[in-house]
Amino acid sequence: MLRTACLKAFVLCMCLRATGIATGADRDALSGATSRGAVSLAVENFVFEHYIKDGRLHGTLSYPTKGWIAVGFKPVKRMKDANIIMGYADGDDFVVSDQFGTGTTSHKPDSAIGGTDDVLQGSCSEKNGVTSMWFVIPLDSGDEKDRKLTPGETVPVIFAAGKKDSFHFKHGKVASKKITLQDVNERTADE
Repeated sequence: MLRTACLKAFVLCMCLRATGIATGADRDALSGATSRGAVSLAVENFVFEHYIKDGRLHGTLSYPTKGWIAVGFKPVKRMKDANIIMGYADGDDFVVSDQFGTGTTSHKPDSAIGGTDDVLQGSCSEKNGVTSMWFVIPLDSGDEKDRKLTPGETVPVIFAAGKKDSFHFKHGKVASKKITLQDVNERTADE
């Protein structure tokens, strides 16, 4: 239990320290997420934590790689139709991208296939061989290349990691799991 709590704190700190994007309010919201009911999941060395607040999903993902990492929501089959958030860090620079599962084994940036990049905020860092990503996306962007997410809904989630800082290189590791999307506003009201 203590190991899990320490790992959660490490992931959040790594994601927030590496970015100048997160405002003070964002940092406060993310650092207090665990105590307010954020959902944490560890599967095959991927560590994913999320919570929903005010119509937005706040997420962190980490994996031991020096390459890219990705999380995808609501795929129909493998990657097909998933709303995929991908990121990598290259020195002080980073990329966080909104992608869409165009096939069972393919994806493209939303903006390249008639959609829009709907990552509202995000950053990615790499430290000691671990890549970590932090992002905020709307639950319903209105973009047909994004899947609508609903608080309380149980959805399939896919994870992937590559060995290089380029989305053109295939993943070396994948995993999947179902999660229930957790709304912090509802948890706070219930407590």
